[in-house]
Amino acid sequence: MERSRRLREPHDIRRVRSKGRSYPEGPVVVRVLPNRIDPPANRYTVIAGKKQGGSVQRNRVKRLLREALRHVDPTLAQGLDLLVLVRGRAEDIPDYAAARAIVDRVIARAGIAKTAPATPATPVIPTKEGSRPATTPTETPRASG
Repeated sequence: MERSRRLREPHDIRRVRSKGRSYPEGPVVVRVLPNRIDPPANRYTVIAGKKQGGSVQRNRVKRLLREALRHVDPTLAQGLDLLVLVRGRAEDIPDYAAARAIVDRVIARAGIAKTAPATPATPVIPTKEGSRPATTPTETPRASG
């Protein structure tokens, strides 16, 4: 993840920890708070304390979560600060697939994914009387009577 996308200032991290909306999911808690960056962009930080293991284990978990966040960033609404607090042990997030699954579940729960533009289920054909749904070749008009 780019350094410019990281939430690094202590006062920003304190603000997200104290005012952000919390979404616990297994071994992590994600706090989300809107930011005021122009142009809108997301910033991330991952925090793992000494309870999670030695420095090698902590840094591995942080790398896995950062990589998962990097891959889902294009699908997220922009203008958010996300703080990921690891509260489980390093064994709870053994690989990238586990980290990605956790991040995906949190994003779904928080509702911060971009919304897809609505498309009509069936195409509309303009007619003289107004618009009507298009018929498929397998549909046959009903006989009235």
